[in-house]
Amino acid sequence: WWVSSDVPTGQTITNQWTDRIQGERAFGFNGPTNATAGVFFDGGDDYTTNSRIAWNQTNVSVFVIFTPITPTSINGSMLGSDLATAYGFMTRSAGGNLWQWSGSGNDDVGDYVSGTQMTAGIVSTNGAATMVFYNNGIPIVTNLLANVNYLGFFGRSAAATTWYRGYIREVQIYTNYLTGANMTTLQTYYTTTYP
Repeated sequence: WWVSSDVPTGQTITNQWTDRIQGERAFGFNGPTNATAGVFFDGGDDYTTNSRIAWNQTNVSVFVIFTPITPTSINGSMLGSDLATAYGFMTRSAGGNLWQWSGSGNDDVGDYVSGTQMTAGIVSTNGAATMVFYNNGIPIVTNLLANVNYLGFFGRSAAATTWYRGYIREVQIYTNYLTGANMTTLQTYYTTTYP
């Protein structure tokens, strides 16, 4: 559970952004910097990496609080895999869309407004035919699996041309399948913590 307020405002991320639960560090490269709205990624070459966040879990759920800014390139990978076949979650400059992607293709899972804070959630069971994506608490069933077992980057994916532009305030990762009620609780946490 990475929370940007655990790092002093104005601090460039090197190795001090630490997960509150297991002490996993996110190592920064090229200057992601903490700001009031979260850790800022410039869309050019900023990113963090860590050892794989969740290894070979059957069920994985992710909840992110972020403020996207329209990427300078077509895609901006907010959360990305460290596999050569890119999996993860990204923003797109064309149309202001949020996309979940896997090795089998892309799926539009809603819209964003550049500069507006929001939440996203991914709930996945490995081997299942579908997964559930949450856009500001609203569930969207998608046929593409994010394979969130392999998240290794914040701010990019293994394809180093997909740089995220915007802020990440929190990343919460669970090694279980969160229900709709669980996701509603997380959305309530977001609205009360960041009114």
